[in-house]
Amino acid sequence: MNYNIPDDLMNNVEKNLRKHVKNKMRKKYMYKAAAAVISLLVILPASTLAFAKYNNSIPYKQEIDLARKNKNITEVNRTFKYKDAQFTIKEILADATGIEVIYSVSNPKYSINEISFCDKDGKEFIKDSGYIWGYTRPNLSSNNKEKAFCIDMNDSVVNYIKNNPVSIKINNLVVSDEKSKNLIDKVSSLINNNSNLNVNWTLKMQIPMQQVKVIPINKEYSFDIGTLKLNSLKISILKSSFDYSFVPKDKNIKGMEPIFSIRLGNEYATNQWLDGCSNDDGSTTGTQTFNSIYYKSLNEIGIKLIGIQANFSNSNLYKIDKNKLPMEFDFNGEKFKVTSTNQKGDSNEYTIEYNKTGRIYNGLAFDFPGVNSSRQTNKSENIQFKDQNSRDLLYNSLRQAVPNLKDIEKQFGNFQTGAVGATITTNSDSTEFRVSAVKNIICNEDELVLHK
Repeated sequence: MNYNIPDDLMNNVEKNLRKHVKNKMRKKYMYKAAAAVISLLVILPASTLAFAKYNNSIPYKQEIDLARKNKNITEVNRTFKYKDAQFTIKEILADATGIEVIYSVSNPKYSINEISFCDKDGKEFIKDSGYIWGYTRPNLSSNNKEKAFCIDMNDSVVNYIKNNPVSIKINNLVVSDEKSKNLIDKVSSLINNNSNLNVNWTLKMQIPMQQVKVIPINKEYSFDIGTLKLNSLKISILKSSFDYSFVPKDKNIKGMEPIFSIRLGNEYATNQWLDGCSNDDGSTTGTQTFNSIYYKSLNEIGIKLIGIQANFSNSNLYKIDKNKLPMEFDFNGEKFKVTSTNQKGDSNEYTIEYNKTGRIYNGLAFDFPGVNSSRQTNKSENIQFKDQNSRDLLYNSLRQAVPNLKDIEKQFGNFQTGAVGATITTNSDSTEFRVSAVKNIICNEDELVLHK
């Protein structure tokens, strides 16, 4: 498992979870046991957890308002009823990057939870393997009556929609427990507590698709860890995005996430988020997304690569002898210690310490075999890397070149901090474990200038 664990993750997990509900969720991963989901929340990669854009209860709220103002949205006004709650599907906004369905509900504690996305004959867009489509889950913290869900899809589904009607089947609702403020309870309610809120509502229609402007980029960057390529910029009515691909140089590199500064004329993008997928061979494909510039008049768009979050692993299997603690271990030259272990109920708790100087990686993630529930919390602060002098030079040059560097670091993690300690709580009985690592690499590449 190659987890990229952000600094101060546990301090921010609930805030970031609320952002995360906007991020598209792969349908084949939705129906996990509650314990597995709870475990995932505390070790999710930064790209999924920290960078999602969520505005109120409406994803892309600003873009929806602009589409309404420019009369560029499809009105639906179809009403359904569940007990004392009336749901009205108000509008749909769609292009090749996704579909947003806006609805209102008379009782704001109810939300649409589970849907099926089907072709003209009512057959769901599902294949044996590969990503076909996904949708967002609701924000249980919102009391707004106007809400929305987004559908994300691959190119084959997009091409089908352009020439055929489709059906959106609403299968299940969710009701928020206003008394519960606990993160785990809110997540569990999405999984377990709403099976009785089943409905059978179908919205079948031809969905008008707005045009997407595509600007070629075709820029390659070569690094010691591999080659990164930016392919094209897409300007859509919902969002702006460019896609990238990465090919690693060796098998120990298990994916990466690029970090960019994006200039829109004389301003800088303030909302950015990544959606990447790493394959077994370490190659990565992904999308960098930021606010829509569909209605903006811009002379130029600047894209500057300022960093890479690279993930590493090896085949080593480490073993803890509880009678010989503290024990020191070595991961690719990065030394760490397991200092103590405690039995807590049905779980084992391990305490990890790192050196604060001579560092190679920002942090490590620990995988114990046979586990179905695991949690890792990090203690982070400023650390000194082995190549600290060169990092300082690059970082100081970035501070001059990127006015919003601090804002980017708030989203993507500080370049100069790292884990100095960690606590792992796992229900695995094994004392053997594997390790993966993340390293924030600082870059200062020339800005790419594109014209809209």
